[in-house]
Amino acid sequence: MSLTLEREMPPLFEDSTGAIRVGNSRVLLELVIRAFQDGASPESIVQRYSTLYGISRVSEIQKCTFFSTIALNTVPQTKLMSS
Repeated sequence: MSLTLEREMPPLFEDSTGAIRVGNSRVLLELVIRAFQDGASPESIVQRYSTLYGISRVSEIQKCTFFSTIALNTVPQTKLMSS
């Protein structure tokens, strides 16, 4: 029996202004990352932003927070967030 791992990218897209947004919402990835860094759970982040509400959205936020944890440890913070 073999184990097959597949890489899943977080549901992010770059809009016409260059901002990175979560899923098909208008919520900025930066806001999700900051909320997570402040101790918010994926569930509470979904509740905080009404356009993220829905069962599938919690798993999307979990992917984004996992992605941000890895990215913030490997990419200079100034590349990910603006002041």
